[in-house]
Amino acid sequence: MINYIPRRFTVVRDKDLCINCGCCVRQCANECHFYSPTDNKTVVANSNNCVACHRCVDLCPTGALRIEKYVCDYRDNANWTPQYQQEICRQANTGSTLLSAMGNPKPFPIYWDKILLNASQVTNPPIDPLREQLVMSLDSYIGALNMDLLSPKPELCKMVELKRPIITNRELDILCNLRYKGFNTRKVSMSFAVKDGAEGLKKGIEKMCIEAEKAVDDGCNYIVLSDRDVNKDFAPIPSILATSAVHHHLIECQKRVQTALIVETADAREVMHFALLSGYGASAINPYLSFAVINKLVEDKEIQLDYATAEKNYIKAID
Repeated sequence: MINYIPRRFTVVRDKDLCINCGCCVRQCANECHFYSPTDNKTVVANSNNCVACHRCVDLCPTGALRIEKYVCDYRDNANWTPQYQQEICRQANTGSTLLSAMGNPKPFPIYWDKILLNASQVTNPPIDPLREQLVMSLDSYIGALNMDLLSPKPELCKMVELKRPIITNRELDILCNLRYKGFNTRKVSMSFAVKDGAEGLKKGIEKMCIEAEKAVDDGCNYIVLSDRDVNKDFAPIPSILATSAVHHHLIECQKRVQTALIVETADAREVMHFALLSGYGASAINPYLSFAVINKLVEDKEIQLDYATAEKNYIKAID
């Protein structure tokens, strides 16, 4: 099993300022800097070994060096750490996940720390559709709305069957663009303005709930709550907060059973995350950032599988 830990920093060297004096080579304790094997004169750097000690930056006589945080697919605001990326790697490789017993002492991510209470767990295997497939299924249906269930009619069959709560990027794209027999969907943003702080978060939740209610009034069969539009100006609303807020708002409006909620989020990655989202009203969840991590692991040969197999293993582990 490969112990996957991605690099966190990038050493940037200004070639116009660098005089190849070798000061950084002599001072770096982690051997990040070395002379190029091709000419033995040009100084180059290996960012994989960098721990951002900044000794090379401070001691460079020409100021040719700087250290930047490595920019990759893993969003800091989704609270991804090397440990979580390593767990994704393990799940994509093996198709299984670790079972905890009698509590789990590891620290919890910021979005879930008030909910993940694993105390007094026992070692009994979980009830799941893999080992208990004769009596349990993950199948669910979304689509029909404003129908009288007591009066059977063909329109009640206008539904989409989901074989599991975890859907891939391709499956989400199909759902978002499905126009067969009048299917209709709408995407609602789970974000708020960073500059407005806590008040912005409150306004963002209220706006999201109003947009979801309007989508129901417009006849949308399902609503996609998404945090893909996050940038430096707009921060994501935690998916469990957004899902529960919309869920209970629609209940108060007596419109909840008229639509289904699909969550497209970057902060769901562990089994408990998906279980909580399902419990708070999500009919399907698309963990697009987990799939992006798996894709990068496959491209970097950290996972010795093709992407389709690794993706299938990850979904199996979560199921």
